[in-house]
Amino acid sequence: MSESDDLTIDCLIPARGGSKVVPKKNIKILGKLPLIVYSIKVAKKSKYIRRVIVTTDDQEIANISKNYGAEILYLRPKDISTGKSIDIDFFKYHIKYLNENHLDVPDLIVHLRPTTPFRDVSVIDDAIEFFKKDKRATSLRSANIANVTPYKIFKKDGMYMKPFLSSNLADEFYNLPRQTFEEAYMPNGYVDIVQPDIFKSSNILHGDKILLYKTQETIDIDTIEDFYFAEQMLKKHKYKI
Repeated sequence: MSESDDLTIDCLIPARGGSKVVPKKNIKILGKLPLIVYSIKVAKKSKYIRRVIVTTDDQEIANISKNYGAEILYLRPKDISTGKSIDIDFFKYHIKYLNENHLDVPDLIVHLRPTTPFRDVSVIDDAIEFFKKDKRATSLRSANIANVTPYKIFKKDGMYMKPFLSSNLADEFYNLPRQTFEEAYMPNGYVDIVQPDIFKSSNILHGDKILLYKTQETIDIDTIEDFYFAEQMLKKHKYKI
C-alpha cells in the first residue's frame, strides 16, 4: 500500500438490474427507502470517502441512485452484469473508464454491496484507518466468526461422503468438538477495500495480503425472507439510518 496518509478514496457500489430471486432487488423498498439507498447514505457520511459512485447496467437503478446523491458515470455493459459475473469485472471496467476519460483514479476503493444495508459509518471509517496503518496489506475484507468450522463440512463422493479438508488431529477429526479447531471467518460484505494498483493490470482483485477486519455478523439480503427479516429489524429499531 502507498506510504502516504493523504490517500484518495472513492466508494463503489455495484448494483446490477437482473436479479432473478428477488426482481429489482437493489431498489426494492426496505422500510421507506430503496435498498441501495442505505449503502449510498452511509458512504456519504464517511469522513474519508470523497466520491460515492454506483456502477450499474440499469437506468432505473441509476436514476434512483442519482436522486439520493450518488454519482453515475456510465451504464456498464450487460455482459459484465450477469449472475455469473465476478467482482473484478466491474472494477476493471470502472478503472478503464476513468483512464479513458482522463478522470482521477483513486488510491483506494471502498466496496459496499447494496445487499448489506445495515452499516455504521464509524465502522467503515475505522476499517479505512485500520487498513491505512498496514503497509503490507493488499486489500481488506470484513468478516465474522463462522458458526461452523470447515473441518466439519463434507462433500459427496459417489454414493458416500467425505470431508472437504484433512487434519492430523485424529482419524475421525470431524467428530472432535468445534472448539478443537482454529477459528474460521466468513466474509460478510460489511466493508471491503481494494487497491486499483493491485488489480488494474492483473486478474487478482484482493492480492495475497487480505487484511481481516472483524465485525459482528450482519444481514445479507438475498431472498424475500431476508427482506421480511430486515423489515422486522427496522420495526424493532435495531437499525437507524
